[in-house]
Amino acid sequence: MERQKQTIAAAIMIATFLAAFDVTVLATATPTIVADLGDMSMSSWIFSMYLFFSAVSTPLYGKLADLYGRRKILTIGILIFMFGSLGCGLSGSMTSLVFWRAVQGLGTGSIFTVTPTIVGDLYTLKERAIVQGGISTTWGVAGLVGPVLGGLFIDFLNWHWVFFVNVPFCLICLAAFERYLKESRLKKKPVIDYAGAFLLTLAVGALLYACMAGIEQGTALYAVGAAILAGAAFRRVEEKAAEPVIPPDILTRPMLLNLTVTLLISVTLIALNVYIPSWLQQVHHVDATLSGLALASMSFAWMLSSFSMERVLFFLGLRRAVVFSCFIIAATAAALAVWGDRSYLTAVTIDFFFGFGFSGVLTLLMFMIQDAVPYEKRGAAVGTGALTRSIGQTLGIAAIGTFVNVSINSCPRGTSLESALSLTFHRLFLVIAVLAVCAALVSMFLPKVHEVHRK
Repeated sequence: MERQKQTIAAAIMIATFLAAFDVTVLATATPTIVADLGDMSMSSWIFSMYLFFSAVSTPLYGKLADLYGRRKILTIGILIFMFGSLGCGLSGSMTSLVFWRAVQGLGTGSIFTVTPTIVGDLYTLKERAIVQGGISTTWGVAGLVGPVLGGLFIDFLNWHWVFFVNVPFCLICLAAFERYLKESRLKKKPVIDYAGAFLLTLAVGALLYACMAGIEQGTALYAVGAAILAGAAFRRVEEKAAEPVIPPDILTRPMLLNLTVTLLISVTLIALNVYIPSWLQQVHHVDATLSGLALASMSFAWMLSSFSMERVLFFLGLRRAVVFSCFIIAATAAALAVWGDRSYLTAVTIDFFFGFGFSGVLTLLMFMIQDAVPYEKRGAAVGTGALTRSIGQTLGIAAIGTFVNVSINSCPRGTSLESALSLTFHRLFLVIAVLAVCAALVSMFLPKVHEVHRK
């Protein structure tokens, strides 16, 4: 791989690490921030506003990258993220911090969308397997070291440096992209679909709000209605737009199958990330540190799988590798339901294999999206995939949370809480196995994709 490509890959990994690190580091920093700024009731908004704005902006950044070029839009996104980080570090109230976290999230949407688009543009399938291994490693490292570094910043400096540390790394990324990422000039004047962008943001925002509010909230039903109406209007607008945010012609049968598998796997991933620590703490009676090691083992397997992706692709090909990875998730979830209650060590060992499945599915599905569309529509396609993943995780939290509550309440009267929780988690793992099998069945109809639309 040429030096230029290596430098760009390194800059992409740094940018990805910053975006992921800013979620994990606050797990340690939030109690100190609340103690300093007060207003405990707004603490959850520190996370939700960041995730909300990063989710709703992904398809918009994808289309803008197609219209104005990857480097320009990624530069704007990193600058927004950097100034958001400065604002967070300088905040003197919880309201101010929440606002600047929203700005940070708006910048993160560009990083999550444009960087995989650049990977699809510049690298061959073999090179992408290597680059993706590095990107997956940055996610794993962010998950492992984020809480630790957050604690160190608080113990030896203060919580403001949790955000200030982003600034020099943002400047490094900007310099690398400016020097090494070369793009040809656009041949036509861009036309922005303002109506489509507004309606898509309204539809996605209303849907995400409904999921976060919960069905017990009366406003959630109104939000669902608003999402449906805005979505219907968005579809009509896109059919007539000169440069639609999500071009209708990219929503082919293979693309829709890809998005369906992405949605199902995203639901299973968020369910495991949220409920495995609770299961270990409440059923196996371990502390928070040991329960976190279960997710760390999954992240470690994810990294190992990414580095072996090239060989997997060589032996199985894209479609069969996706199907195989889905069945790994299903088999691991079933094993967790059957043997997970035996001991903590058994549970953590089984959790380890989830990383191989999730790494294979989500990475290879992204490869398929990158290759399924031409250069001038790749940003919109990648943004649509990222949006689907965000919606899947948000829907998954709401749906799985409802399932867990219903399962606990359905236990016979007199059942102890520990027994009810054990039965509920057993059912949850079986549901995850069924979802993974459904994803495998859908993925069997994916085309045998090779490098179709290369620049």
